[in-house]
Amino acid sequence: MNRWGALIFVFLAAFGAVSLIGDEDDPGVLLDAADELTRSKSQYEADAAALAQPDDRPVLDADTGGELTPDEELEAEFLPDDELIDDTHGFEPTPDIIPTPPGEGVEEQGDVVMYI
Repeated sequence: MNRWGALIFVFLAAFGAVSLIGDEDDPGVLLDAADELTRSKSQYEADAAALAQPDDRPVLDADTGGELTPDEELEAEFLPDDELIDDTHGFEPTPDIIPTPPGEGVEEQGDVVMYI
């Protein structure tokens, strides 16, 4: 009986390998997945190349709504460090109770009672 079980196991393993990998006539699941990845990669590269090309749409100024030309320089406004630091006030999250260090005050608790 073990001989037939081993033969069935070998047959199922070989059938699974052929269906997974494929043969000369019929590509298997792995080759189909690899072909799909190659197609999606080439489609992704084509889309990325199309997006990398500059378009002819005008660039609008956020303040005035007018069109900017590529030769115009945008003025950037920088703040000094004093204005960037926020002088906060309000709720203080630090607790009012100062915690005692671990092990301190153990001697006042008395003897340890163990129930077995």
